[in-house]
Parts: sequence; structure tokens; C-alpha cells
Amino acid sequence: MKIVKFIIFIKFKITSYYLKRIILSLLIFISISKMSYSQDYTFADPYSEKTFVNPAFAGILECKSFTLNYQKQFVYDFYSASLNLNLNKIKSGASFVISNFSQGKNTFNDLYVSGIYAYHLKISNFSKLSSAIQISYINKSINPENLVFPDMINPETGTISTQTQEITNYPTVNKVDFSAGTSFFSKKIRLGIAIFHIQDIFTKNIEEYNSPKINIHFAKHFFNNSFDNNKKLIRFTPEIIYTYQNNVDKLTIGLLLEKNIFFSKFWLKNNIDFKSFTPVITLGLNNKKLRLSYTYSITLSKYISLPISTNQVSLTYNFNCSKKRNKTNTIYCINF
Repeated sequence: MKIVKFIIFIKFKITSYYLKRIILSLLIFISISKMSYSQDYTFADPYSEKTFVNPAFAGILECKSFTLNYQKQFVYDFYSASLNLNLNKIKSGASFVISNFSQGKNTFNDLYVSGIYAYHLKISNFSKLSSAIQISYINKSINPENLVFPDMINPETGTISTQTQEITNYPTVNKVDFSAGTSFFSKKIRLGIAIFHIQDIFTKNIEEYNSPKINIHFAKHFFNNSFDNNKKLIRFTPEIIYTYQNNVDKLTIGLLLEKNIFFSKFWLKNNIDFKSFTPVITLGLNNKKLRLSYTYSITLSKYISLPISTNQVSLTYNFNCSKKRNKTNTIYCINF
């Protein structure tokens, strides 16, 4: 998307309500124009939609699953729905994901529709390697009907009309996007690397550009000896995710704690270049069929005077689960 800049000279007094609408419209417009080709959108809980971290997670679990995510911040709404399929007969997995990032009450929308295929190579009873390719359709659009321009405001009454002389015929971007990833799973660790927007490594068209992104992740799974005696005691998994996109480095450090049907996650996200820190906490319930969680995060930075909070709700329904595997073949670190 092109970066559109507006210069407004307001020489008349209007109500604070309309002034806020103008300022908010301009700020959102400029920020979304920049963000549309600079940084990918992410959930507060990175693993609420695992394929956003690495497409190689497609179909890696023993159950087929359907997942819904909703994230709310004061200027945007972020939705996703995904279907995860384990195709054990052909040693593969597949995922279908649709997500929409909306700002300014549906003024700016980024729609992603993705299909993922992953091949699962069994290395031993305690390890496997998953490699995946992802193909996505991306649609980026602007609805100018929700924008307020200076010439739409009556200086005498403060009322807003629907007529404007500003150019509102903004182009819609439609493109095909490619990503790939691989991940290794063993009894105690998982690690992997993923590259997103591969085709844009070679493109020069800024209107259709998504900055290529690299994710590198590593986790180690801990459990006590009593776990193998069919007792669901405490398990914990520390995790680290490094992200590089558009010359920006991000480091995410997390810890997953599980006991019986309860689980919690603690994350600390550090945007190294912008000197911002985002502590994140997730609380949830998990049984054989349903997984429900709530995530809260707050972003602190030297460049903003007030913290920015985010709320997220995630729901996963599991079905057609494989028969219970022998404990000697269990790969614990597949758990998220």
C-alpha cells in the first residue's frame, strides 16, 4: 500500500469528539500504510495459532482440530480460524487458515487465506522431522467511507457530511504468497526455522510488498519421573523465539506450565530496535476435546507515554484423535 500523508490546517473550533475522530483516522491511516509492508501481525500468545510461528506445525498433533482466535486492541481487531489435520496414513499434515486484521472499525483490512502441507519424517520412536510449504492469498483493502477529511466538516455547526474532494479511490492489493518451514521434535526438545513471504525477497513492487520474515524457535520439555506412571503432574516447557523482519529484531521468551487440565503461559517479548517490552500471561483449561484460554499483554516502551494493552481469547476443539500411543513412543515436546 502507498503511504498517504495528509496535512491538515484547522482554523476553526470544533468539538473534541470530531477532532479525536480526525486525528485517530489520520494516525491509523498512516500507521496501517506503513505496517502493511513492514511487519506481520501476531497474536499475544504466539502458539494460539501455531502455523504463524512455523508452517511445519501443521498436523503435528495426534488430533484433528479446529481453532478460533480473537484479539482486541483499542485500534484493531484480529481474527483467525484454522483447521488442522493429521494425515498419518501418508505421514503428513495439513492446515487451512483464514485471518483478518482490521483497523479503524473495518476501514483497513488485511485478509489472509492459507493452505499448508507438511511431510512428517519419523526418525525414531522419540523424534520426527516436519517440513512444510505454505501458499497464501492476501487481500489488502481500504474502505474510505469510514474516513473523515477536513472538507467534510461544517466549520459553523461541526456536522460531518459524506462529500469530500479528497481522492478516495485507493487500490486493493491481491497477491499470492509463499512460505516454508521445518521443525525437529524429540522427547525433550523442539527446534525449527521458518521463512515467510519468500517471493518478496526478489520483488521490487512496494505496493504488493510484505517484508520477508525469519522465525527461529527452540523449546525444551521438562517432566518428572512420576509422569510415566500415568500421573498427570506438573510439566513445564521454556521456549525462545527469534524473529527478524524488515531490519527489526524481536526476541520472545516464554514458559508453559501444565498441571492436569490447567495450563498457563508466561511470555516476555522484546522489540530490540524499538526498545519495547511486552509481558504476556495466558491462563487456560485443556481436556481431551476442548482447549480454552485467555491472554492479556501490555506493551511498555520509551517512545509511548501510556502502556498499550491487548486481550485475546482462543478456543480449540479436538476431534478424531488417534488411539493412545505407547508411552515409549511419546514425543512430549510436541505439546504447546
